Amino acid sequence: MIYVKIQYIIEKFEGLLDWKLVIADYSQNYLIVPAYVDVWNGFISMNINEYLINLLGEEEFKRRIDDAIVDIPKLAEAFKQGFIES
Repeated sequence: MIYVKIQYIIEKFEGLLDWKLVIADYSQNYLIVPAYVDVWNGFISMNINEYLINLLGEEEFKRRIDDAIVDIPKLAEAFKQGFIES
């Protein structure tokens, strides 16, 4: 199954952040999110930014956003390489 491969690539990925693959209960979509993002029963609140700013503080929130921006192209490359090797 393709999602098993995606999960494996995410688990092997060594970026600035840890990432996870979750399925949204309200749809058949899978989401790739930073591991620190709380997902309640596969549902990410539309107020997630406000929640995370309150949880982490604005500076830490911004740092993690910057880290995610750095990680995303590298994670995309990890997917590309992971599927080429298959």
